[in-house]
Amino acid sequence: MIKLLERTIYAHGGLDRSKGFRYLKAKIKADGAIWAMKGQPGIFYDVDVSVDLLKQEIELTTDQFRATYSPDNILALTEIGKPVQELTAPRSSFAEYGKAETWTWLQAIYFLGYTLWSHVQVPILFLKPGFHVIALGPWREKKGETWQRLQVNFPDNIAAHSRSQTFYIGRDGLIKRQDYQMDIAGGTPIAQYLEDYVQVPPFRLPTILRAYVRKEDNMPMLDQPLLVSIHQSNLQPVPVNKVKQHF
Repeated sequence: MIKLLERTIYAHGGLDRSKGFRYLKAKIKADGAIWAMKGQPGIFYDVDVSVDLLKQEIELTTDQFRATYSPDNILALTEIGKPVQELTAPRSSFAEYGKAETWTWLQAIYFLGYTLWSHVQVPILFLKPGFHVIALGPWREKKGETWQRLQVNFPDNIAAHSRSQTFYIGRDGLIKRQDYQMDIAGGTPIAQYLEDYVQVPPFRLPTILRAYVRKEDNMPMLDQPLLVSIHQSNLQPVPVNKVKQHF
């Protein structure tokens, strides 16, 4: 294993951090310019989420709907007694979309779903079959910090922003930044910052995610509106022996 990756995994809770746990529950507030741009303003201001630690699934509950995300299927229910709304093969539904196109609310759930799932699973996710990780040279942020970098190529069976992404690692081993192309929004280049880490034994996780459009010089466009922000609170790992109590 690459030493930088090993140190990063240790800093985020170690190889066995998910052992004995099945879900991670949290409260989410998602904001930023993208939701209005895509025609879904305010859709995720107050969301209860449950992230599956064994497979690519998430449950999302708001006062307006209940939904489940998986890479191949989105199911959503707005009211008891109403028909379930479904989006199969959600990734392909973005195939003809460009930067200016709007999303349906089921497509918005897909975007938030894979974002949150990978947000919880990295960096231990990089040890799964099909991932390819290489160490790049250091990067100096304008704040005066020097971060080490990992380039990670994602396999096709993992829903992700883009196949190739770059992760920036601080001296403490924590991921500070994540660069990718937002493929489902016309390939927009993104610099995403991970902040305010908390210890939720055995996990160490960021509670704030901020995504900016990235310029050609690899710096974020801080003079433009924040594209995506996600705030996490009330983080609660659910042990396997408590699964029956899980909603």
